[in-house]
Amino acid sequence: MQQNKSDKKIIPLSETKERKKQKEAWLTIGEVAKIMNVSAKSLRYYNQIGALVPEKIDPETGYRYYSPQQLGSISMIQFCIHAGIPLQQLSKYTSGGTVDASLLLEDALDVANEKIRQLQEDITFINEQKQMIDRNRSLMLTDRFFQYELPEQKYLTEPIPPNANADSLNHAFRYIHTAAADMGVRTGFHYGKLYVYQPGKEEPKRYAALNLFGYEENSKGVLVIPGGTYTAVSLAASRIEEAADIFPKQMSENRTNYVFETEMITGTYRFGQSLYELSCTGNVCN
Repeated sequence: MQQNKSDKKIIPLSETKERKKQKEAWLTIGEVAKIMNVSAKSLRYYNQIGALVPEKIDPETGYRYYSPQQLGSISMIQFCIHAGIPLQQLSKYTSGGTVDASLLLEDALDVANEKIRQLQEDITFINEQKQMIDRNRSLMLTDRFFQYELPEQKYLTEPIPPNANADSLNHAFRYIHTAAADMGVRTGFHYGKLYVYQPGKEEPKRYAALNLFGYEENSKGVLVIPGGTYTAVSLAASRIEEAADIFPKQMSENRTNYVFETEMITGTYRFGQSLYELSCTGNVCN
């Protein structure tokens, strides 16, 4: 039976406009993504972790719709991401539709200050490594003793035997690098053999040593090396066992002497194919 035109439901024009107005009041996921410069994938993730749930989901199509008021929530999420606050912690700042902006900003400030501290530490680390490279370059240009000042340093150490062979050294260096990683501490480029000569002792204490950067604790195996004047010389081969002959003045003094032997880093560098820097505490000129 053919339906008469008069039998069709006629929707008043005013109702049609109202529906259109309501529809336009909601934002699709694509519209939100475009307005807030965020990907649809990110919006789905925010929904997944409960950080931003769509205001409305069409039961027939499954389309997500957001209210214009939720754009402010997206701004807060973007701020958290920029500040480094995990989105999983977002519920800490929201309750019953309200946002504790004061607490959010306090935590964001703490995170920002920590980033500044880490950046300042990075700058100090970079400058110290650059100074070491510049010092090594200067040392390569002379066949004489070279003197420089160093602040107090800390080294992670592992005892080694006299005239340690390659296997013994590799084992020791592997151990101290692994231990430093387990400690979660940053290490510098300065590592090698460290001999500690003590007054009244014929033989030095011998270590494989790795420079620790920014490490404040005193743990087992960590030696604190005093700051002061160091005298260095560049050598074509390992000669740390001859330190007493190379630095006779320092060794004759009644004090503890620290002697380092490291491969020199001069900028362009290949590990294992380098000159050696042999350095000792003290001044050869005094």
